[in-house]
Amino acid sequence: MAEQNGKRRVYKMPPLDFYNTNNLASLQTFIKSQIYFKGFKIPVNTGINADIPIQLGGSSKRLYGIVLYREDDTQFDTFSLTINNELIIDNVLWKSFYPTQTGNMKEQIYFEIPRPLSGSDDTKITWNALNNSNVYAIFYLSNTVDSNLKTEMV
Repeated sequence: MAEQNGKRRVYKMPPLDFYNTNNLASLQTFIKSQIYFKGFKIPVNTGINADIPIQLGGSSKRLYGIVLYREDDTQFDTFSLTINNELIIDNVLWKSFYPTQTGNMKEQIYFEIPRPLSGSDDTKITWNALNNSNVYAIFYLSNTVDSNLKTEMV
């Protein structure tokens, strides 16, 4: 759930009748629209690690958000995220997307960066590291652009 202006976004499941075989297409659409996550282990070396490719997969049609973790607790590494030549995150401290640092895990499971995807997206991370380590990037995705999950602010 995401909080905006003191309100939380709630995801509501559409009504489904699992025993009605005529409703199978609705069920399949609902399943395809579910948010799933894909994780990457990214080894980074000291200095600038430019254009590390990220393969989100051919069925990914929507990016909801991202979470980052790092094996050590280096505070001052920065990163950039580019999708299809659009610079989405530009030289930001990685801990801005680390949930326990910001305390945001109480209200949401990821940091929202909503973007439509084509399934053949050119996704790259650039990481400026103070020392060698592994970074874990978790992307929250869906296989449909127009999700059946209806949201409302409460």
